[in-house]
Amino acid sequence: MCRARTLASWLIAALCGVALVAFTAGLAGCGATPDTELTAADALIAAANAVETGTAEYHGEIAGADQARRDAVLEALAERVAREPAQAAGHLVAARAALERVDADARVEDLRAANLRAAAAVLREMAARLRELALSRLAMTDRARELVEPYVVGPAPGVAPPIGPSGPAAPSPGSAGYDVVLDGPPAAPVGP
Repeated sequence: MCRARTLASWLIAALCGVALVAFTAGLAGCGATPDTELTAADALIAAANAVETGTAEYHGEIAGADQARRDAVLEALAERVAREPAQAAGHLVAARAALERVDADARVEDLRAANLRAAAAVLREMAARLRELALSRLAMTDRARELVEPYVVGPAPGVAPPIGPSGPAAPSPGSAGYDVVLDGPPAAPVGP
């Protein structure tokens, strides 16, 4: 197994997916609707899941390959010592060096896997923040609608108009009671 080629191809695929999701999330933060932000959050969670799954699978494969390398080193040591008992000390030194290289490779792989898990955690955090933003915007939109709708649509038949800081809204002549009344003098009529 070529460790570098496998890791490189897997990382390229994972990073392309993450870049696409990050681009989507970036668009969501710039004037998108809460629905778009929630969809982007879901996409970030999916990307985090993909990164974690791929990392676990790849890490498991590499751990198995490293164990196979260790076993091969020990088998080679046993064969060499059986074939050349006088050179046992030299074979042992070579076997220890080979095992140290395998262990060093395993430590590097552990670090890579930890970095990918950390990247997945960042994606999850981004998704959580994006979801909070979307839900906050939905709540603000609902509250704004509650406050403004009676003035724009007008009161339902038989319901008193809302009372603002300057008292009940007084209808303008010919307006059927649906004008928004602002503090200050009435506006001059426009037209001929």
